[in-house]
Amino acid sequence: MKIDYKKIRNIDWYRQGAAIKPLYASYPIIGCSVFFIKNTLAPIFYKNIIVDINNGHMIDYMDKAILKKIVYYYSTQQLKNHNFINGIKTHWEKYNVQPFFQNIEKINQCELKNLGNKELLNEFLNFSDKYMLVWKNSIFHDAFDVFGEFVLTETLNKKKCELSGKEIQILLANTKPSILQKERLATLEIAEIIVKNKKIKDRLIKLNIIQIKKEFPNIYKKISSLVDKFHWVHNDFHTIIKLDEKYFWGNIKKLINDKKLIAEERCIKKELKDNKISQNKLIKDKNISKEIISVVNMLTIIANWRDERKAYMQIASSVINRFIKKFSLRTGIYKNLLEYCLHTEIKNIFTFNKNNMKELSKREELGMLGIIYNRNKIDWFNIKEAAKIRLLMKKIFAEKTELKGSAAFPGKVIAKAKIILGRKDFYKLKRGEILIAPNTRPEYVPIIKIAGAIISEEGGITCHTAIVSRELKKPAIIGVQGIINIIKDGDTVEVDTDKGIVRKLK
Repeated sequence: MKIDYKKIRNIDWYRQGAAIKPLYASYPIIGCSVFFIKNTLAPIFYKNIIVDINNGHMIDYMDKAILKKIVYYYSTQQLKNHNFINGIKTHWEKYNVQPFFQNIEKINQCELKNLGNKELLNEFLNFSDKYMLVWKNSIFHDAFDVFGEFVLTETLNKKKCELSGKEIQILLANTKPSILQKERLATLEIAEIIVKNKKIKDRLIKLNIIQIKKEFPNIYKKISSLVDKFHWVHNDFHTIIKLDEKYFWGNIKKLINDKKLIAEERCIKKELKDNKISQNKLIKDKNISKEIISVVNMLTIIANWRDERKAYMQIASSVINRFIKKFSLRTGIYKNLLEYCLHTEIKNIFTFNKNNMKELSKREELGMLGIIYNRNKIDWFNIKEAAKIRLLMKKIFAEKTELKGSAAFPGKVIAKAKIILGRKDFYKLKRGEILIAPNTRPEYVPIIKIAGAIISEEGGITCHTAIVSRELKKPAIIGVQGIINIIKDGDTVEVDTDKGIVRKLK
């Protein structure tokens, strides 16, 4: 396919990124080119997307005009039928999520090692079909990162309803626990059982997890239940880590040894309840219209829905990883190399030849780049063409000079900045420093807790950075496009959330 460089240059691009390996990220990538509403082909899709995978990291560039079109399509449907978004989410849960988990349960109950090659492959393909539908019916969320706020602002203006930034945050605040909060509350529940009995507490803090299993089997059982429910919470598109009893016991010990920390965790339920009270009061005091409430409901549903989708991605990545380990053992192909396949290529895993291996090695070393121009089709380019497009996109974003975004949580911070592109960079961030990322994901939470502030290129009230900054009360500015090209590690940076501005200080 001939590359239209003039067209690329003239598009107003939105950039986001993440640490990935192609296999795990291929599901949402393919989902972008054709997505559904209630398992029926949607009239829209993410036309004009550049997917650049290189050195364990993916940057995707999205056409803002198309994102706006997608957001306005869903918003229009919501304003016609105030139950529209809730209806398609309910359908997603019943017809996509339930079959997805039923399939995982089936996989967990069978011994993969006892399956023949054909049976093993069929199990993977069946799983991929179920998981693909989870993405195809929810991939539209990402468009709201850019234009979700604009839809709300437009609706407020039409209804002549003036709300401050703080009042908008109250309307959009979580009233139900996020996945992160559910894990924290489950951990807190066990810690509270322990602190009620000082004698047991004093004994437990001296024991390791193996000793706890012998001496306090009931406590061990509760810790083990955290593994069953949340072992996947540090997974991402790049790295799969199964958290064990030792990890969760470490978190519990931190709580039972720190009265201030346990008090903070106890506040989660109260804050969620207070959010609901504040929302109801604001709606009543400002006499907020049904149309505005409908848009707010749409945005909060999408934010929570996206949080669930991330959790299912993390769970699915564990399952994919199990299959890839089996395929690696049976084919003799290095596991890391297989993770440079797209999931649609795995169907030929047992007939891979030298050319296939050469292609995978090339991807691992030099990356891969594709463009979505047409529905259900991704054009992947050779190394020479990919390098030209990659250079052009870097130039486009290097030209951005204004470091401005939207405040996700208030605060003013001056500190050294660190660019964190993924887990491999986590070690760089020191307590109080400013975390700059393409976006944040669940695996970022431990370092977000020590950051002085957060800046993300990804923007919007439904994005992960916005949600987690509010949960952890971290000053944050989101949607600062181009910042990764301008700020370097160690630069002193001022984060001013009042103005939504980031300044590089000398």
